[in-house]
Amino acid sequence: MYDTIILGGGTAGLVVAARLSEDPDHQVLVLEAGPDYPDEIPADLLDATSPVTSGHNWDLQVHVREDETAPVSETMARVARVFQQASRHLPPGPNVPRPPSTGEGAGRRFPYPMGKVMGGGSAINGGLAFHARPEDYALWAAAGNDWWSWDHVAPWMDRPAIETELWGGMTRVQAAFAETCRERGQPAVDLREGTASGVGVIPMSSRQGRRVSTAELYLAPARRRPNLTVRGGCLVDRIVFEPRGGTLTATGVEALACGQRHRFSGGRIVLAAGAIHSPALLLRSGIGAAAEVARAGIAPLLDLPGVGKNLIDHPASGIWGVPRPGACALGEPVHQMMSQQRSSAAGALCDLQLFMLSALPAKKMPPLQDVLGADVALGISVVLATPGSRGRVELADADPARSPRIFLNLLQESGDLRRMMEGMRAAWSLLQGERLRSRIERIALFDQSVIDSDTLLEKVIRTTVRGAWHPVGTLRMGREGDAAAVTDQHGRLFGCANVTVADGSIMPVLPSVPTNMTCILIAERVAARLRGSEQESRS
Repeated sequence: MYDTIILGGGTAGLVVAARLSEDPDHQVLVLEAGPDYPDEIPADLLDATSPVTSGHNWDLQVHVREDETAPVSETMARVARVFQQASRHLPPGPNVPRPPSTGEGAGRRFPYPMGKVMGGGSAINGGLAFHARPEDYALWAAAGNDWWSWDHVAPWMDRPAIETELWGGMTRVQAAFAETCRERGQPAVDLREGTASGVGVIPMSSRQGRRVSTAELYLAPARRRPNLTVRGGCLVDRIVFEPRGGTLTATGVEALACGQRHRFSGGRIVLAAGAIHSPALLLRSGIGAAAEVARAGIAPLLDLPGVGKNLIDHPASGIWGVPRPGACALGEPVHQMMSQQRSSAAGALCDLQLFMLSALPAKKMPPLQDVLGADVALGISVVLATPGSRGRVELADADPARSPRIFLNLLQESGDLRRMMEGMRAAWSLLQGERLRSRIERIALFDQSVIDSDTLLEKVIRTTVRGAWHPVGTLRMGREGDAAAVTDQHGRLFGCANVTVADGSIMPVLPSVPTNMTCILIAERVAARLRGSEQESRS
């Protein structure tokens, strides 16, 4: 019997575990599906120069709407063939549902390698350490969550203790990118502050090139507490509920470990499995749109239509090339510089982010390696920071070993596509500058005719766009009575007495920056409130 059971030992879950276990009288259990490394962290998890895309990841696939328009040129047909090879190189495996042959999701799919390891996304990501902007939190407050207004959040900005590091010494390609941006009139800016257009050094959650995850920063100092139990390799199937006094009360969870089913009892459940697996876990527990739950072969317990909806990620595409000999080398930082810009349709925030990527190990992206015919890639990744499109997460069936179905619906909103086209043209322009062009042997797939044609550019973007691995929003917080909301602004699940969500799934709107630091801040604030509630109940 535990006072609190935390489902998910990822970025947010370990923050909550560390904070709640500061109370020696509070028994805390953390259940994580991926492995735990309490003694020696594997080298790939320590290397902050590039993200981890295999070995410590969920076997997830994103399903994409089948494009009804045939490729308009042989160039675009080649693009489609190249990027569809992802399925050949990274087969979905027996536990990943294959897309239907017709209708929505037919045809294309691509890998979505979320972290499956203690530390979650913070243990495998690119290490970018951005705080959400005041304008981002203003949108949360406007959606009925005044606890997240900037006045409430600002005092917490220093609480997430991950040290942000600015790389010392630019690589030659990164320096050339920064100089090209400045020659085009972009001022130097501090990307840790404000939203001004310009080019700057990316803040990193690293120490001298070593990735700093919440497993190292939060869990490691807490491991010796006798009131904290941490279990890796434990796949949670469902939360067990009982009806009490007209509402549902969670009494524990059922999980699979070492081929056996286990039952853990707890007085409170904190859901921190991330924006993909948190809604999937609720759906397997019978909570969600009743008809959808029933279709998956599960008895509905609570009709909450918003579960799994409102999935948001940053759309990303890019222009890739092969570096000239000596321009960059494997082992260098992949990203150091970013340009943030406003499109012609931008609001208060810079909505386009251009990341200079160099010395990228192409083997981490097999389709890219195919088209480049090289082991090292460089290019500019274009990210739409404020997308309007929305997707969803749903179950294939009740089997916890089968991955949920993910529909991102990237660029479904026409305004998203137009802004991405602006970003790609801006990236092409920078790559044509002498400082960068002199370091590139050849550029793949793109030429001036593609850039000049709306039809061709739209085709290549729709074919190559991917999520940036920043999913949020699938258990959206909001006012009680809001049919689309799943939790209140404190993460408390509507209709349940003792379940709180403490991860990025409660975000109503995607922040305009990578999400890791914002997930940490959410976990800090929710954990503090849970501790306050616990102390109040004892007094």
